[in-house]
Amino acid sequence: MISFSIRSILTPLAVLSIAACSSSKNTPISSSDNTQWQTSGSITIARPLPEVTTVMPSRMLGFLPSQSPKGTWLSIDRENHKVSLMDGADEVTSCTAKGLESLDPGRFELAHKQRNPLWYAPESYFTNRNLPVPSEGDSGRYLRGALGDFALFLDADTPLHSAPFLSDEISGVRLEEQSLAKMYYSLGVGDIVLVK
Repeated sequence: MISFSIRSILTPLAVLSIAACSSSKNTPISSSDNTQWQTSGSITIARPLPEVTTVMPSRMLGFLPSQSPKGTWLSIDRENHKVSLMDGADEVTSCTAKGLESLDPGRFELAHKQRNPLWYAPESYFTNRNLPVPSEGDSGRYLRGALGDFALFLDADTPLHSAPFLSDEISGVRLEEQSLAKMYYSLGVGDIVLVK
């Protein structure tokens, strides 16, 4: 029995194999025209790869595409503790931020934004202050002003806010109010956020 198979590889090499299924030996017998006959009855025909060169051309044709998103987007630099509002490749405004170490690097979309946002207080907020703990979902757990006047949410648990202080209970990223206000009014839900 003889089987035929054609295999294409991403490199400029195409191989056609004709294999006999009954033979167990596969020793190549070379020929000068890039054809290899196998003692098993297989034949391999291949076009050689082009020669690799290390010489750089004196002139480059074309360009590398820009790595910056188009339009308005947010850049978060964890190493330098900086959050920047960008318009294409141009920086519109930036400020230092606290809490950036909690973010994972990557490309995100702004999930939600809220003016005068509500903060859902965890149980620890009440127990640390010797206050009675409201039940789950109780309106007493929703506090206004704890996140400041503006909040941009990368996801349900990660706000960029201007809270009066940053604590373990109020997590996320804390920015100064004036810069966050400009970012709030410039960005829309779905805009790109790059964290590096």
